[in-house]
Amino acid sequence: ENHGYEFYQVFQVNDLFGFMSWSDSRALLCFRGSANPYNWLRNLKVDQTQHEWGLVHRGFHDGIYSEEMTNVIKVFQDIAQEKQVTITGHSLGGALAVLAATRFKIESGLSPSLYTFGQPLVGNDQFADRFMQELPNNLFRVINKKDIVPRIPPTAAGYRHCGHPKRLSDTRISKMFGTSQAEEVPAVEGAANILPNFGHYFDSQSSNWRSEPPVHVKENDLQSLSMEEFEALQESLGPRDYIVPYGVLGDHVPYFNDHKISEYIEMLQKLSGADDGFYEVKVGGL
Repeated sequence: ENHGYEFYQVFQVNDLFGFMSWSDSRALLCFRGSANPYNWLRNLKVDQTQHEWGLVHRGFHDGIYSEEMTNVIKVFQDIAQEKQVTITGHSLGGALAVLAATRFKIESGLSPSLYTFGQPLVGNDQFADRFMQELPNNLFRVINKKDIVPRIPPTAAGYRHCGHPKRLSDTRISKMFGTSQAEEVPAVEGAANILPNFGHYFDSQSSNWRSEPPVHVKENDLQSLSMEEFEALQESLGPRDYIVPYGVLGDHVPYFNDHKISEYIEMLQKLSGADDGFYEVKVGGL
């Protein structure tokens, strides 16, 4: 099923993967997460570089502004003109999606809808402020439970999130351990704003909604790791030549299991009450 898109094109730039899909009225750009999450977590730096809107993570910047990725961006810009544009990505792909959106805004005036999943922090205060001025209601950051990746790089290293957080939380767990009154109320109407282009999965009027939704949507971020916690996390992953099998990485990294794309898919299925197979896909990497 093509979900309204007629054409697609897969791209690979070094170790970055994604695809673009489009029709006469819509265009979608998707960035995949890292194929090697162990190496990515272990080697993630906090260095920043200059962006037109402020300072941003050097590695994310270099990924989206490389010559090869610039060619991909230009192809998509041409496709996306006068269309409804959506950009999305998971993990590292979410950070790339944010910077891709800034490129489109700066270079062609496009203001894409932007949905990221398990996205790390991208830039500093100046970048976050400018992003919210230029694209104030465009970015929705979906966070699964206590996913650790949206908590790095540390804010102490000069980072701050932009956009609107939508944190998915299991209703039963929230009630078991207790939450604030504000977090206890199921945000059914707020959830409908997460992915308007896939609106039937978040339609508060859908007959699939149960009287007790199994997932809450909380509009807050968890506190980022401190520099000490971040350094300890990377040290715990061992030397560069030590490989942790992907299947047991969650045993080595706190809350890494919450970061897996399969966990995001499961929570979104619960949130929507959908059971039509749309999310039943096999996904490589993160």
